[in-house]
Amino acid sequence: MTIRTLAETDVEAFRGFRLAALRESPLSFGASAESEAALSADEWVRRLSPERGVVYGSFDSSDALVATLGVYVLEGDDERAGPWLWTMYVSPTVRRRGIARQLMRRVIDDLLARGERRPLRLHVTNASASARTLYESFGFEVTREEMDLPWHSGHVVNRAEMRLPPHRTSH
Repeated sequence: MTIRTLAETDVEAFRGFRLAALRESPLSFGASAESEAALSADEWVRRLSPERGVVYGSFDSSDALVATLGVYVLEGDDERAGPWLWTMYVSPTVRRRGIARQLMRRVIDDLLARGERRPLRLHVTNASASARTLYESFGFEVTREEMDLPWHSGHVVNRAEMRLPPHRTSH
């Protein structure tokens, strides 16, 4: 597996992969496949622009995108400002091989290399128990639990906000 930052040339692969993830695990994401399928081509390109953050992709030996993890920085002065993870997804065909762990390590290492010292944050739903276990293994702590949230497609989920304290990012 090769991990690299996705670029504008990867936009079609990213779009297809993200839509497949949303269809396969709809309760794991805050967006629906239908809403994202309606996004313009320009919006998909913007999602991969450095100004919006970074999306990392893991590619198999045939150069197929098999996993993603993005990070963006929420600007501001409040406690929620700082880096946030999004679009963590590993294709079912390559799960349980440590790819998610490699992506997490890459994101954390890159943030540290850029001098980022604020907590790293994310949201995870109860539909993503294995993802939550992964985050906890890195030292993420739950900062807020939201119960019975109305979700897209008429579903209801529980969602946790988690943060990785800055002193834990060096592990």
